[in-house]
Amino acid sequence: MLRRICVSTTTATALILTPTAIATPAGPVRVEQGAKVYFADRGYCTIGFNDPVQRISYTAGHCGGDGTRATITVDGSSVSGTFYPSSEFGASATGNDWGAIRWDDGVQLGANTVTGEAVADIASLTPEDDLCVLTGGKPLCAPFAGRLKNNIYWQAPVGVRGDSGGPVWAPDKGFVAVYSGASTIYNDSGDTATLNRASKPINGPGVTEQDELNFISAIKPIGGAVTHEAVQPGEGPARVEEGATEAEGSSLSTPGVMAVVLVVVAVIAGLVPFAAQYARSVGWL
Repeated sequence: MLRRICVSTTTATALILTPTAIATPAGPVRVEQGAKVYFADRGYCTIGFNDPVQRISYTAGHCGGDGTRATITVDGSSVSGTFYPSSEFGASATGNDWGAIRWDDGVQLGANTVTGEAVADIASLTPEDDLCVLTGGKPLCAPFAGRLKNNIYWQAPVGVRGDSGGPVWAPDKGFVAVYSGASTIYNDSGDTATLNRASKPINGPGVTEQDELNFISAIKPIGGAVTHEAVQPGEGPARVEEGATEAEGSSLSTPGVMAVVLVVVAVIAGLVPFAAQYARSVGWL
C-alpha cells in the first residue's frame, strides 16, 4: 500500500494514505534520500524519506530542536530548511523519535531511490522479512525482530554517528521507518541483548523503558534482573554482547591505549633531566 507524507506548516504530524505514488518534480535534484544533513545545534543526520509534493523530508526527532535550521551542501552550494520534531518526541523513552524538515522555497527534492516510493505498513511485517538500514552510507539488512507500538526492531550492529534518521525499509515492501538507535538490556552477570530500533513517522503511543525491557526480554531472554539502556547511532551500548569486537564496544580501543602510552612516555621523558640533576646532588652520579 502506498502513502503520502503530510505535515502541518508548523510541526510534523503524520503519514496519510493515498492511492497513488508520490510524483517527482522535474528539474535538478538538490535533496536526495540518504543524504547527510547538518543541523545547526546537533550535527549530522541522514535524510530518511522525501515528499517532493509537500517539499518535506523525514529524519529522526533527536536530530534537532524545534525550529532548528537544517542544511545540505551539494556541489559547493547549500540548501536549507527548518526542522520540526514530532510533537510527541521526548514524551517517552524512545517513542515517536521522528521529525520533518520543511525546505525553503526553491529547494527541490529527489525521488526515494533507496527505498522506492512505497510506504509499508508496519503491521504487514513478518518474521520472514529483513529490514535494511543505511549505515555509513551503505545498506545493511538483518532479520525483523518485532514491533512495539510505532517502533520497529531488528537484529544488527548499532549504526555509526550520522546514521540517525536514515531510511529503514523492507525489500519488496518499501519504506518503513526512520532509524533512531538501539535498545539494550543487561544483567549483573554482564549478559546483554540489543536490538536496533526505528520510529514510524506518525505519532503513536509512547514507548517506555519498561515496555522495551519486557519486549526485548521476551525476544532475547538473558535471565536475572535486567536493566534497560537506549542509545543513538554512533554511541554504542554501554554493555556489549558476547562476540562484539573491541572497536564496537570497548571504552578504550587500541588507538586509545597507544595514546595513553605516548602520554606516559612524554611525561617520563620530561622528568629525565630533573632526575639526573637530583642524582648528582646526592652523589649517586
